[in-house]
Amino acid sequence: MILKNIKYFAAFALTYSCLSGAMGPNPPKEENPPPSGPKVKSVQLVDTQSSKVLVTMSSSLVVPISLAHSKLPYNVRVDLSEEMGGSLWMRWDSLPAVIDNKSHYWVFPKTEDAKSNLTDGTHNLEVKVYERPDALGAVLDSQNYLFLVRHAKDETPAPEPDPKPDPTPVPPPVEDCRGSYPFSAESLLSERVGFGAQTKGGDPNKIYRVKNLNDSGSGSLRNALESSDAYWIVFDVNGTIQMKSQVKLKSNKTVDGRGRDITIDGGELYIKHTKNIILSDIKVTFPNGYRKAETIQDLISVRGDGTNDPKDYTSRDLWFHHLELTQGNDGAIDLRGATGVTVSWSYIHHHEKAFLFGKNSASQPAPGMRVTLHHNFLEWVSRRGPKMGFGLLDFFNNYHKNFVEYGIVSHDGAQTLSQNNIFEARPGTYCVGGCPDPNTPDGKSNWDVSKKAIALRENEGGETDGYVKSVGDVLINDATIAENKPEKVFNRSSYYSAKVDPANETLKNTLMQQTGPRRDYCK
Repeated sequence: MILKNIKYFAAFALTYSCLSGAMGPNPPKEENPPPSGPKVKSVQLVDTQSSKVLVTMSSSLVVPISLAHSKLPYNVRVDLSEEMGGSLWMRWDSLPAVIDNKSHYWVFPKTEDAKSNLTDGTHNLEVKVYERPDALGAVLDSQNYLFLVRHAKDETPAPEPDPKPDPTPVPPPVEDCRGSYPFSAESLLSERVGFGAQTKGGDPNKIYRVKNLNDSGSGSLRNALESSDAYWIVFDVNGTIQMKSQVKLKSNKTVDGRGRDITIDGGELYIKHTKNIILSDIKVTFPNGYRKAETIQDLISVRGDGTNDPKDYTSRDLWFHHLELTQGNDGAIDLRGATGVTVSWSYIHHHEKAFLFGKNSASQPAPGMRVTLHHNFLEWVSRRGPKMGFGLLDFFNNYHKNFVEYGIVSHDGAQTLSQNNIFEARPGTYCVGGCPDPNTPDGKSNWDVSKKAIALRENEGGETDGYVKSVGDVLINDATIAENKPEKVFNRSSYYSAKVDPANETLKNTLMQQTGPRRDYCK
């Protein structure tokens, strides 16, 4: 079914089966159809809490979008003629319906006809609402939602469908370490999870081999990253690449450092108006800037345009995987206007400000930002681990150890879902004002040293609270979480599925041992 330019659509026409036999273009056959009878007099949407009638229509019901968003318990009240009873038919379409432009979808089971014998008078039918982010099918105008209607007396309601049903699970490819280098692109790409899971990176058939540790020139890493070609970059060398200036990455690149020992020192990896970047299994640091504050720069800096709609972002689809980020001058990874981002299995340590996620490159709020951080080990990170403003942050299965000022901040309406993380505050007591920071050798001090694993704002003026939902987090050394209006935080299943491990000693040990570059990959 394809609906075009439809202002109103009868979500579920309720009528006696005597009218054309049943509802819909392909009515079910009835061996002994009931006798003829009058139409349904009216259909009403009723708030079951207040008994207030919200919508009344004859024979069919279309529910305004504002009511659908209100999340009230609903009944549909069917007013039948008093003259005689009959069989009430309910039918819904086999295709799911895409309803608005905000990724809210309402879906239905396979084509099915349900029949209930109703007597004269008024009858309540339960309303079941199902949300699914990947639905395809009929598009209605933005003023209306469709609802699935079931008879209230049915004791076996249809099961709610998986918001994002997965096909039969396929085990990830196993690396054949007997083969020749470079390693399998398929095995790396199978590790993508989260908002950045759509990142493709470079072309696995377009291999660029880094042949030296030079800052620039033929065979250098910079030469590949600043090229317009969609390179899959691997290394024929090991060692430290001293970058003398900012490296401006162009779209469609994969840096695959598996099985190698590669350190990028200085230079700032700069990603602006850029898409499809994978950085995997390398170390990025800037110890001179860390010690002397020679210049203000991030280890990895992302800039882009975009505000509310993720589709409009000019920097998107970024995956930072098995990195080691340490001793930088400013941020470890700062996102100023980027979406579709995942940071995973990385080791971030001995750094003052790890992640600043919020406004775009024009310093405007960027609520369309979508960021996942999972299976990372953050150790001795003073603050901003991360600091998230305006957008959505999915933070799960991370080990955050010995944060100084705070662990995470969710501010200015950001929605932070924190699940099965381990937050271990630094030992000792609170210290307020002029406290020395072990991660700022240039002599800076923190505003305060606290036990705040998750806070609602940083100690800066002009910020408002964000929203925080904590599920299964473990708090050590008196760490605290400021949960705030968890009902306003997004559901992961509305966007993607992910395997979430228990927050226990096994997770802690795994993250301490297996995050960061896999230098011994296939060895």
